[in-house]
Amino acid sequence: MGSPASLRADLLSLPEEGGGFRVGDFVGPDLGAFCRAEPAALEDRFIAELAASLVHSGVRLDDEEYVKVLKRLLEVGMLEFTATASEYPLKLFAVWKVVGEIQRLIMDGRVPNCFFLTPSMEHTSGDDLARMQVAEDRLLEVAKSDLSDHFHRCEALAALRAYFGLKGVSAETLRRVFANLRRVFATYLCDFATTLGRAGSDR
Repeated sequence: MGSPASLRADLLSLPEEGGGFRVGDFVGPDLGAFCRAEPAALEDRFIAELAASLVHSGVRLDDEEYVKVLKRLLEVGMLEFTATASEYPLKLFAVWKVVGEIQRLIMDGRVPNCFFLTPSMEHTSGDDLARMQVAEDRLLEVAKSDLSDHFHRCEALAALRAYFGLKGVSAETLRRVFANLRRVFATYLCDFATTLGRAGSDR
């Protein structure tokens, strides 16, 4: 992964179409509870809000460039607008895939993590693979594959979307960036987010 960078909407690497894979429909009941934001998966609200209020990010993004990022996400089906801004929004930033040419979009998920308990599951990572051992007379073969745009295509179920909101934007800023603002709001304003989160208008 490259070094952090300020978001540039025109340099973001995004699929032609995001969403469409409803992860919560394919996991077992234990993880499914988290995908549906069921009470058994949620942290105590007071503790969650206290923890979320202590999360700080050094990411800074120009308002107009931020709306351009939202526009790109909207165009590929990875975001929808809602009438209310998120109380604890996600932070967005980028890392370079190719320095000066292509950026990878990164979400700081520490805030939504505050609202959920830790699921009971075993997650295999590169550290686990590095510790695998076999007898001296055996050959260990390891391979990996990459699912194209996997995280861009994972779609949050309706109950989960409220925890993945984005920073609200003003109608004035939207008006400058979206030439077809009336059509955009008629289509998206009262919907919730699909893949990443929801971006509410401040006014």
